[in-house]
Amino acid sequence: MDSNKILCHNIRFLRTQRHMTQEELAYRAHLSTNEIGKIERNLISPRLVVVDRLAAAFEVEVAQLIDRHLDPRADFPSSGESAQEIAREIAELTPAQKHIVMDLVQSLRRHGTL
Repeated sequence: MDSNKILCHNIRFLRTQRHMTQEELAYRAHLSTNEIGKIERNLISPRLVVVDRLAAAFEVEVAQLIDRHLDPRADFPSSGESAQEIAREIAELTPAQKHIVMDLVQSLRRHGTL
């Protein structure tokens, strides 16, 4: 599973579902329109602070932005990464980023998506 691909897809999905332009989303998230376009096209990986701003702009939890089931039309693989691959990725994070990941996992569990 490519979580960045899911994130980028979900940002575009939520924006279009809510009839928002890239300009409006950029304004609400305090980002540039150029950055929104690059994120939606998966040309850049947004930093966690940017993901947090986007979630706030949509008035959703950060966990929803990486929920592979948010768009029922999307066809994301159910699980393509092993626990070892995930552990390697997490090991490279800062303590603050690890805390955010744990918050996301707990939020996903509360919503029944994990």
